Amino acid sequence: MNRSRYVLAVAVVATLVVSSAVGGGQSTVTTSPERRVAENGANGSIAANESVDGRTTATVPRHRDPDRVQQRGDSAAVERWLRERLAHRLGNSMVRVKRGQYEKARGIVGDRFSKQLGQYVEVQQSAPGNANHTEQFRRGKKSQRRFIDSVQDYRRTYKQYRKARRNGNTKRARQRARRLDQLAERTNQSGTSLKSTYRNVSGTTGADLNRSSRQVTTISRNISTTQSGVESAVFERTELDVTAQSNHVSFLDPMNLTGVLTTANGSRVSNRNVTLDVGNRTVETRTDNDGRFTASYRPTTLPLNTKRLTVRYRPLNESAYLGSTDSVAANVTQVDSTLGLTRTPNETRFGKSVAVSGTVGAKGVSAGDVPVVVSIGDERIGTTTTGPNGTFTVRTRIPSSIRAGNRTLRATVPLSKKALSGANATRKLRVKRTNTSLSMDAARNGSRVEAHGRLRVRNDTAVTGGAVVIRVNGNRVTSVETGSNGSYNATFELPSSVGPDRSATVVAAYEPSSSNLENARVSDVVEPVSKPTGLLGWISLPWAGAALLTLVFLLGTVFVRSRRSDDVDGVGEGEGTSSGEDARGDSPDGDIEQEPPETEDDAANELDALDTARTRLSSGDHERAVKIGYAAFRRYLLRNYDLTPSSTPRELRDAAESVVTDREYQTLADLTACYERVVFASNGISTDTVSVLLDAADGIVTDERTDQRTEERMDEDTEP
Repeated sequence: MNRSRYVLAVAVVATLVVSSAVGGGQSTVTTSPERRVAENGANGSIAANESVDGRTTATVPRHRDPDRVQQRGDSAAVERWLRERLAHRLGNSMVRVKRGQYEKARGIVGDRFSKQLGQYVEVQQSAPGNANHTEQFRRGKKSQRRFIDSVQDYRRTYKQYRKARRNGNTKRARQRARRLDQLAERTNQSGTSLKSTYRNVSGTTGADLNRSSRQVTTISRNISTTQSGVESAVFERTELDVTAQSNHVSFLDPMNLTGVLTTANGSRVSNRNVTLDVGNRTVETRTDNDGRFTASYRPTTLPLNTKRLTVRYRPLNESAYLGSTDSVAANVTQVDSTLGLTRTPNETRFGKSVAVSGTVGAKGVSAGDVPVVVSIGDERIGTTTTGPNGTFTVRTRIPSSIRAGNRTLRATVPLSKKALSGANATRKLRVKRTNTSLSMDAARNGSRVEAHGRLRVRNDTAVTGGAVVIRVNGNRVTSVETGSNGSYNATFELPSSVGPDRSATVVAAYEPSSSNLENARVSDVVEPVSKPTGLLGWISLPWAGAALLTLVFLLGTVFVRSRRSDDVDGVGEGEGTSSGEDARGDSPDGDIEQEPPETEDDAANELDALDTARTRLSSGDHERAVKIGYAAFRRYLLRNYDLTPSSTPRELRDAAESVVTDREYQTLADLTACYERVVFASNGISTDTVSVLLDAADGIVTDERTDQRTEERMDEDTEP
């Protein structure tokens, strides 16, 4: 056996040597999602068949580099495949929400969802004739994560509320109940938005998300029912009765309100500080012995077409009362506002901090809570709102996109058809030019060049979003944009005129057409690719090809004999094994399809198997440790997801990609690669690598067990 592996190793080395003599240097080939999916088939499976353990399975052909496959595919089929996977992820995520597994729900629409969406965008760009549903999927991910957050926050806060009630902490219980009211409203709003997104996705892609939509409805309805019980348990309902002395109202002629606040049974809410939301402003007042109050409302951003003004009683968090609302008729008259600037810079430059201050009012009356926008020329540089006394300050740094020279600084109140009119004030401002510094380092790999560098100004401030143009021998080849730290990276092919035996001058240039920054330019020379030389340089291509084919044949022969020898050894070993370890899924011949008997705690069974794998690892039996670990994690996935038990390792991995969380998929992918390495290739693997994989699998199974127990305790605490 050892001799066969020694011959195998020699054959591999010889093959690599001859291959290097034939091939010389080679450049990296980047494959698009279209080509990758086309190679694998539109449904994500591999077309080529080969036999493993007597079964015909769909696997990647051995010794074939997928990144070098030049086959082109059907972009419509690729788009359909990606679209179905994205929709499938949305549906599977909602299943996890219903089970209370929020991290898993978020993970399913996490990084891998974004990656597949990016691939979908690429396919859309390569086939512009196809209908584009990118924005719907983006909206679906955003709405789904918002709904998950709302549901988790509500259920977590509900547990806090229940604990406060059990401990007799009434103040804490009311605070949590008030928060629950906000979260219940947010959950219903996000649920409505999510169902609307589901309808759009289903209508345009054909994906069936009706079940997921029903689950959203069920979850939202349960939360509403729970919240009604919470409010009845700790709060007393109120009634608000408000009248206005006059229906006419303006900024200079406030509306005077009178009212009374009572409980639902008619008792007066007396001698209490009261917060009222009137229109879009907040008014503070206090009730007397009879529960009566007065208030004054001065409108600023109230729309002119308002016919009824809503007044809402907003109790404090620890209050025993629920809020209530009333409304009064209103006739709004507009008043011209004024804006004055009290502090502005005379000159500035890129990256320099500037402050703009001023006041807003009308006929000497200050206007609070009014929006203000500050701009230079046509570019907005900051926004704020006025304080109670009508003052404002905007602090910001000058961007590079503002042209150098004499400019106009403008502050604006951007109101239209509101109780206050719009207003603006201007000042002259000089924007100075700033020198820039551009660096570049270019490296050649065959016909491909990788260039990177940074764009900065003299004080080392990074220039973000700057367009850097790359030219080769005077011809433009690409352009890139600088990142947050001013850095850029560009990878491009050299023009066909630049052969492997010729050098080329690469130039990076920053040439903004409208900016306060100066142009910058830097160049580098990429040298010719060295011709293959050395001991084997004299070997001609036909002789090298013949030698390569001979060695490949030798390699296959030795490998097959090695595997047959291993199989014979495995069978002999299996006949004499009766340990409980193999009963948990580690059969000597690598069969991972045997399922364990049903137990009361499947997670405990899987954790026991992982412990056994660690024991084998500590004794130096890496192969068995990997087999047991893979089998345990495979059973965990089959138990939690609708996956096919008879799938081969690669088939299971591919099918799980659109179903499981990112964390679970990464662990499965790593374990699958490790399993194939020890079972099919008989390659060695380090103890640290196996240990890390077993820890990752253990962590996932343990987290699921913890989630289940937490959910069970929550169900016990939850009111019907």
